[in-house]
Amino acid sequence: MTSYLIKLGGGLITDKSIPQHVRQDVLAQVASELGELYKDLSSATWLIGNGAGSFGHYTVHAVSYKDAPADPKRIAAVRQSVADLNRLVVAALRAADIPAAALSPHQFIREKDGVIQLDYQKIAEVYARGEIPIVYGDVIDTGDGNSRIASTEEVLKIIGKHQTRATGTPATACVYATSVEGVLDQEGMTIPVLRRESGLHVHKNSKDYDVTGGMAQKVAAGFEALQYSQRVYIVDGRNQGHLSRAIRLQDVDTRLEAYKPRD
Repeated sequence: MTSYLIKLGGGLITDKSIPQHVRQDVLAQVASELGELYKDLSSATWLIGNGAGSFGHYTVHAVSYKDAPADPKRIAAVRQSVADLNRLVVAALRAADIPAAALSPHQFIREKDGVIQLDYQKIAEVYARGEIPIVYGDVIDTGDGNSRIASTEEVLKIIGKHQTRATGTPATACVYATSVEGVLDQEGMTIPVLRRESGLHVHKNSKDYDVTGGMAQKVAAGFEALQYSQRVYIVDGRNQGHLSRAIRLQDVDTRLEAYKPRD
């Protein structure tokens, strides 16, 4: 079974330094590239997630969500902001002839006593209609009226692990499309192959409203994704063709490996 997990980073499709600002040209370009891929690979199982960018991350700060994660009004404000961006992503994908369907993670993922519960039936219903689920980072319930933020990477992981267990086959590729040329070393050069034992220094842009960890989180999530995906890439989605090359398992920007191969 051929399947793909793709994250369109919030920093790629929005300007994180400007509240609720979509990079329309980049979003259209990425959607068009995915549309061309889908023409050739429509028989595969696709799952696409988009980051929260300057919508969710900004709103978390604006309403001080983390000060009161049980406050219904703050929860609703964050959920609304991430859903707003997701709708724009879905519209762009549909314009590129991809049968995209918005799917809010808080409707099928919750946490109880620290254990994740997934209602996969809601996802299966989307696939049964011949559509592709488009998910995103969201505020999920944790019981007793409380909540927490589940990043897009975590949502993809939860679904990806379930699909791997259900089919017995890991995803063909997991690709994180970002606004940088893969993972960069201290000199600002792209690391072609990043292994778990490699050192990594991440510098945060103080203008960004990022509440889920930026590149460091992507790298950590990427290594974990090797448990349920055959290949994992972190690519620059701004460069047309890079996303396509990764989906086609052609090394581009940064590929993650769990360990150093033996000589």
